[in-house]
Amino acid sequence: MNKLENYQKSMIQELQTKLQYEKNNHPNGANLTVLEKQLAEAQENLEKTVKEKETLEVYLLQMEDSLENAKETEAALERARKEIETLEMYFPEFADSDNDDNETPEEQGEAYKPLPSLTIDEKADPELFGVVSDNRLYGILNEFWMSLDMPPLQVVSERNISRPKDLNFWSKTNLGKEAYWVLIGTNQSMCESLTKAIFNKNSALSDDNFNKSTGKLGKVLAETLANELNPDFAVGTAEYLTEQNMQQALDKAAIAAELLVRANNQPLYICLVKPTN
Repeated sequence: MNKLENYQKSMIQELQTKLQYEKNNHPNGANLTVLEKQLAEAQENLEKTVKEKETLEVYLLQMEDSLENAKETEAALERARKEIETLEMYFPEFADSDNDDNETPEEQGEAYKPLPSLTIDEKADPELFGVVSDNRLYGILNEFWMSLDMPPLQVVSERNISRPKDLNFWSKTNLGKEAYWVLIGTNQSMCESLTKAIFNKNSALSDDNFNKSTGKLGKVLAETLANELNPDFAVGTAEYLTEQNMQQALDKAAIAAELLVRANNQPLYICLVKPTN
């Protein structure tokens, strides 16, 4: 476009020179009218070229903006894709449903009815209300979990949970003078992974070490919850319960908050319990 514009300008200069010569030497000559017409056409063509150039420059600028916007859109889509992958990893309810929706409770390993829930009054017990409404069970667990060499957590449920029937390792940790309990329930496979992650990869895979790993997890949860519920709460030593003893304890309590997660498809059940008797 610049070459055309320069050519037209040089042509106009040449015509202007010829026209001036004719005016000076042949003021009434026939060429005078022809040169004036050619000069006018050349000037008109130059004007069109300049306008087309300006239009093209605006279009090119718009194209550059469009390309930049496209790059930004592509980057935004990539960020969104990664966020969705993270949500699907930590909160599987965001993922597309699959055949699990068609499984019966027995096929999913659920054998126990949900436990009674505690009615929490925000005004009467704002600390407990905050712990429950802010989903602190998951928050504390996930923060600790991220420090371990463990598969990522997947949230299965946070309320009205039917406990999987294969939870055979239980720990109970008191907060205050049994103002609350933190109960941890899991199976042997999860205990093996926890024992290796919390203590040592070469730790003996024994029931004693399994109890220690669930007890350690329970203590981490209990200490943070105690600080949020009442800084004066002392945290007791973990007790290890059989399924029967755990059930007997729960018969005299109500659930304040509970959480069922899985890691590598192995279950981990946690609840904050308030004794009622």
